[in-house]
Amino acid sequence: QCDMLIAIWDGKSARGPGGTADIVDHAIGRGVPVIHIPVGMAREPEVLWAGFDRFAPERFSRDDAPTRPLASNALETTIAALLSPPDRVLALQDFLKEHERRLRLRTEWMLLLAACRVQPLRKQGFRIPRYAGAVQPDTARGCASQQAGIATLETAFAWADGLAQHYANVFRSGVVLNFLGSALAVVIALVAREMMPWKLQLLFVELALITAVIVNTVYGTRRQWHQRWLSYRYLAEQLRPLHSLKLLGAGSGALNDCLGNRRWHDWYAQSIWRNLGTPLERPGTTSVADLARHIAGEALDGQVAYHRTTAHRLHSLDHRLHVFGLALFGTTLLIGLTTLAALLGPLPGLKAFTSDIGLLSAILPTIGAAIFGVRGAGDFAGTAGRSAVTARRLAHAADLLRRGDIDQAGATRAMEEAASIMLADLAEWRSTYSTRKLAIPS
Repeated sequence: QCDMLIAIWDGKSARGPGGTADIVDHAIGRGVPVIHIPVGMAREPEVLWAGFDRFAPERFSRDDAPTRPLASNALETTIAALLSPPDRVLALQDFLKEHERRLRLRTEWMLLLAACRVQPLRKQGFRIPRYAGAVQPDTARGCASQQAGIATLETAFAWADGLAQHYANVFRSGVVLNFLGSALAVVIALVAREMMPWKLQLLFVELALITAVIVNTVYGTRRQWHQRWLSYRYLAEQLRPLHSLKLLGAGSGALNDCLGNRRWHDWYAQSIWRNLGTPLERPGTTSVADLARHIAGEALDGQVAYHRTTAHRLHSLDHRLHVFGLALFGTTLLIGLTTLAALLGPLPGLKAFTSDIGLLSAILPTIGAAIFGVRGAGDFAGTAGRSAVTARRLAHAADLLRRGDIDQAGATRAMEEAASIMLADLAEWRSTYSTRKLAIPS
């Protein structure tokens, strides 16, 4: 759990499991800098760290790790890289300036879910509970010396999670408004041609919709709804498993980034991790197996249920939007065939309605295209598939933690694997959504 390892070492191989050489190898492989103070060797002290060459640390061992003489500025460089915030701190400053939202003013996303019968619309959905009381990270049994650090972790997690939910809602609502609002503007323009007495009023409505789409896009881009959602959600998931990892004696390798591209939330999560301190006792826990079972229930079961619910909900949403879009295009095809029959065949009575039928044949595919745009921007099918896979993998890790014969090393590996699974899911989700920014449909 250390940030830096000092090895007073003769450079020889370990004379048994857990020897100095093994510990040095383990540290280097996890990206922890090692200060080597030679004993009985004609060498000067040096710093071994994968971060000097900005390569993945697991590629190196004590024999080939990048080194710098301790007498140079290597130590200062290493400490600065570990502790200093990233050069670009504007996003961190924006995060610290955020304020709590108690009302959900953007409702387009909720209305879409309700219209598709995926999630019912409830009154309480418009009010947001206080961030601090709504959710908690995994704070399984700790020790008295950690209480200050735990309180900081809980506050940081609740803040990041609450803000991530807010920006997810406003961004998704913005996407729904842009696609469906643009489609509705086209529909109104078409209808206005057939309703001349209402043409002026409909023109104002059309202009209002177009203005709303433009203002929504410009304001959302300026406020960075998209980027803040991705960053705050990733930070919340980085913070979620930290206390369990501390209690099991796991390292912070999942948070160490020595590749030179550390983001502000990586530094922030690492600072919270360091602030937790080292657990010295586990009150109320009679064995590692008891603690592992408790962590499985507190840290993983809720995430398994969440991912299963998300997979089912988004799969249903994507499927129903797909069916509705197909129905619109299928209806357009039938209208086109009927119009053709009226013009060429024995259906003279329909010729008087060809103008209205033609209007429908333009309106329906316009709405269908907007629905397809919402599906594409939301990537509902892809997110549902990733959540289903993540739920299965986390359930397996929880089963391992519940084994009666689990030992310290096994519990640590299982929880580190669970943390990696959650972050891998978030990394893939973030990569997918990073290019799906708010834009005017064109």
